[in-house]
Amino acid sequence: MSDHLKQFLQAWIEWVDAGAPDDEPFERRRGLCSSFEDWLDEHDVDDDSKDDAIRTLTSEFRLDGLCKVYPFGGSEKFYEDSSGNEMHLNPDRIAWVRSKVAQHTESDLGRAVREVRGGDAPTPKRAFA
Repeated sequence: MSDHLKQFLQAWIEWVDAGAPDDEPFERRRGLCSSFEDWLDEHDVDDDSKDDAIRTLTSEFRLDGLCKVYPFGGSEKFYEDSSGNEMHLNPDRIAWVRSKVAQHTESDLGRAVREVRGGDAPTPKRAFA
């Protein structure tokens, strides 16, 4: 998963956990894809990198067996949530984002531990006196 996507998902779930304040920094009526596009624009990501980042998001949906266009309940649920300004309340969307944030937080932690240990070298055994 790209660094941009990790940062976006972390920011999005923090926004949800804060009560999803209107338009700060996301809109309640927008799904993850359009919210990610806006986030990329706000972070001055160039168009080629932006296109790659969006493809990464839809690839993550597909890897998890979800529809790449309407991954959280289909088109009817999407439009219902959007028109009701309730995209941020969809439990499937929230669960998916939380799982991705947790998955990549654990992955980053494991990588940091390996770096501290000097790569993939085994942990030295302690001698007992």
